[in-house]
Amino acid sequence: MKKILILTTVHKINDVRIFYREIKSIQQLPVKIYFMVPAAELKKNNLDGIEIIPIPKAKNILSRIFINQLIAAKKILKIKPDIIHFHDPELMLLARLFKTLLKSKVIFDIHENVAASFKEKTWLPNFLKSTLTYLYPRIEKVITKKFDSLIIAEDSYQEIYGSKAIKILNYPILTKKKITGKSFEEPIVFVYAGSITELRGINEMLQIFLHLLKKNKRNVKLILAGDFYPESLETKIKNFVAENNIQDKVDVVGRLNFENVLIILEKSHIGFSILSPIENHIKSLPTKVFEYMMFGLPSIVSDFPIYDKYELTDKTVLKVDYTNIDNATGKILDLLDNKDRLVKMSKTGIELVKKKYNWATEEKKLLEIYKSLLNI
Repeated sequence: MKKILILTTVHKINDVRIFYREIKSIQQLPVKIYFMVPAAELKKNNLDGIEIIPIPKAKNILSRIFINQLIAAKKILKIKPDIIHFHDPELMLLARLFKTLLKSKVIFDIHENVAASFKEKTWLPNFLKSTLTYLYPRIEKVITKKFDSLIIAEDSYQEIYGSKAIKILNYPILTKKKITGKSFEEPIVFVYAGSITELRGINEMLQIFLHLLKKNKRNVKLILAGDFYPESLETKIKNFVAENNIQDKVDVVGRLNFENVLIILEKSHIGFSILSPIENHIKSLPTKVFEYMMFGLPSIVSDFPIYDKYELTDKTVLKVDYTNIDNATGKILDLLDNKDRLVKMSKTGIELVKKKYNWATEEKKLLEIYKSLLNI
């Protein structure tokens, strides 16, 4: 039986794209799947029929790049995979090495515009930001030249990688539950589900919600579900909530497994996805918007043109300038006052996901890549 290694030194074991979408899809094939992931604390080496190969969670960037890769290399030599499907750009050289040593076929799954992301990394000195932004795409082009497949998670990355890259977009797996739309009865529950960072608008989101509470006599609540980056941000956010005496209105639940996130979405009414206008945000579509839509949640999003490209117009999302707190709050209040519009947005979102924006179409493309590489 052919052996497939799914490899990451960065992502978590319950990463939605990697585990719930891609690995679960690959399970349909007659292959043995190994998932090498930072999960040293895991007490069992099998998860839903997938053999987990745990590696330690890196303490810093240097240990992640050097120590963890050495650990990963030793484990790869024992597995001798037929295909290595990796998810982090720092693993390019390692994957290239084993393509030569083991004749493994290699799939590089690209989740972000890596070169653009260097500009936003606050821990990098400015001279390194510009140097890496210039050098990375050139190095990547040389190393990946002999890879067997490049997968991109966003439409916009096609401009970088060309027609050889195959788009596998982050559309949601359709829920088996019957979702017909929201009734928008109070309390109206706002939700944000995903990584919580300042660049992903957490400060502005809380300011907008605070203004809603002050200007709106209705019963509204906010749920924040996700990891904080950096971890110290969690204390800052909880202090903000306490200082403004809104503990009964804001529920900070932290990171949840995929199933529990879906339970929260089912019980919520409106989703937040307001992002700062950096390159990786302006040209990339947040997956969470489709997950919100699947459960009938209209979304509050940043005023970026990309939403129009995906038919995510005012029929499904409300675009706001998140830097203008008063204006954004006013738009949201107007939306709350228009229950008919909310109901229509809810139903439209559900229908679009059912008909077009779901994982079924992306799964077919992923399986075609694997069948081609495995000659099955």
